[in-house]
Amino acid sequence: MSSIEKLRYNATWYYMALVFAVLPLFFVNMYFNISQEKWLCFILCTIVYFFIMALSYIFDENVQDSLKAIGKNWGVTEYAMLAFFVVTVISTLFSSDKYASLTGNEARYNGLANIFAYFFVFIMVRKHYFNARSIVILLTTIGALVSTTAVCQYLTWDPIGMYKGVTVQSVHRMISTIGNRNIYASFLSIILPLTIYLYISCDDLKKRIVYGIFLAIGFAGGIAGNSDSFYIGVAAGLSIMIAAGGLTSNNFKRIPQALAWGCLGDYLILMAAHILRDKGADIRPSQGITAYFTDNTTHMLIIFLILAAISAILAFIPKSKNPEDPLLGKKGRLTATIIFLSVICCIVFWALVSFPFPDAFGSYRGFIWRLALEDFTKLSFFKQLFGYGPETLLNVYNSKYHDEMVGVTGVIYDNVHSEPLEYLVTTGILGFLAYMILVISLVYRLYKTAKSDKGAYLYLVPVFAYFAQSFVNIAQSATTPIYFLLIALAIGHLQPDKVKNLNAEE
Repeated sequence: MSSIEKLRYNATWYYMALVFAVLPLFFVNMYFNISQEKWLCFILCTIVYFFIMALSYIFDENVQDSLKAIGKNWGVTEYAMLAFFVVTVISTLFSSDKYASLTGNEARYNGLANIFAYFFVFIMVRKHYFNARSIVILLTTIGALVSTTAVCQYLTWDPIGMYKGVTVQSVHRMISTIGNRNIYASFLSIILPLTIYLYISCDDLKKRIVYGIFLAIGFAGGIAGNSDSFYIGVAAGLSIMIAAGGLTSNNFKRIPQALAWGCLGDYLILMAAHILRDKGADIRPSQGITAYFTDNTTHMLIIFLILAAISAILAFIPKSKNPEDPLLGKKGRLTATIIFLSVICCIVFWALVSFPFPDAFGSYRGFIWRLALEDFTKLSFFKQLFGYGPETLLNVYNSKYHDEMVGVTGVIYDNVHSEPLEYLVTTGILGFLAYMILVISLVYRLYKTAKSDKGAYLYLVPVFAYFAQSFVNIAQSATTPIYFLLIALAIGHLQPDKVKNLNAEE
């Protein structure tokens, strides 16, 4: 490896590590301007990385060969990422508010600047891929720290003064160093499924205990976050983890253990909340699944004991002759895949036949989804192709539907609370299709690879989990960059000339 190539590898590693470590924890002014602050943090890190990589190519004696290498072996996923970027550029050029489309100003800060950053990192990581296991372990560690701040906030303990001078109502709206409950739920959808995989794939008992503690803190943070959407991410991550067919018998035995750690965390935080509430502490009101757990806390203890008992029984089952071989054979993997796809088809079919949902469905997601699609059907053909422009809905919907939104929900929406639907409305049919092809083709490639290459699970699980929950959640500046950076790591891992070297290193 030449000195220039080594510089690129190191710059990429440190950039990823910096974003994964700093972005989730970074906040200023008690993080109540968190969208802008997270955006600035991510953009500044990416600008520094961009200039380092640009200089490395400028001073590369073989710059032409290096640039040609970037364009080699492109497939559907790569072209979809390029199309998503190009369509977003066109959409921004024809946007009625170009500044908002560029930066995401006054909305969720996921405009063209972010899409360019995602595209650039995608291209660079694809070419200069490295052993990313340490990076994802770092991410799960940071996730545990973020969830710790959520647990402290829920239990009305503020050791670092995050809420000094802030009203109780404002505190109840924000969760941890990430942001509100929707943003935190999307973060947990990445962290918890990934931590579960690290737990079940780890043979070192001490490390597995650490991952178990991370799971207990993370699931407790889910109770603190009071949002049901992260359960979608956890369920999706577990489902694709099993369906991909690469798990061993030991991996399967540890799944109940991993979930038991989560139930234990839930039970402990709920008991602590009950004690503090009885003493007069202002614990955040619960809703949805969290409300059920709050009212039936002993059920969490029962589930924990059942999972612990199952784990104990599985521990006495003799190990197979080849414990590292996948538990599911060819027919088993085919059956698992059929079941997995059938469930997805049933969910999609149910959603189609049930639409439009009642306005109050999913904390009034039913209302904004219906409004967004009805409005989209009325647009001109050009607008339907390219949309309103990234992050423009705050101004557009405020001018067109202010009275209706306030009358039904009492708030003004700056997005449609469904990331794929958001891309449809803001970047049009072309942007939506490019995004969907990007993610689905990537997941398909990872799914196939995971059967023989366990390293693919490190990306398949969090990418699919985030994607699944994103249908009821929002793109924003705190966790969406992490999602796209994981996509970049995934496409790098799939390069045939790097997988062999990576496996040799591990």
